[in-house]
Amino acid sequence: PRDDPGPSCPERPRCPAGWACCEPAMASSDGLQYRALYEYQKDREEDLALCPGDVLTVSRRNPQGWLHGVNERTKERGDFPGTYVESSVCHFVSV
Repeated sequence: PRDDPGPSCPERPRCPAGWACCEPAMASSDGLQYRALYEYQKDREEDLALCPGDVLTVSRRNPQGWLHGVNERTKERGDFPGTYVESSVCHFVSV
């Protein structure tokens, strides 16, 4: 996995100063939200491409560890490896 943005990914900071990325996943009406750790290029038509920092709303997980959900940046839906994401999102922490 790549943790730096590849040529197809927008330039994004990891977590800027004053932000934290260690909180539990946020729930939405559609499912839990995860954050992509690595770039993932789709291998199959039903896959979902990921860029580091993308926020994903996950609706289901299969026994092989793949997740199905929506990439909130691209609004595309598909499958992606669960090992490429973490169940947390960046949020501002007041100091």
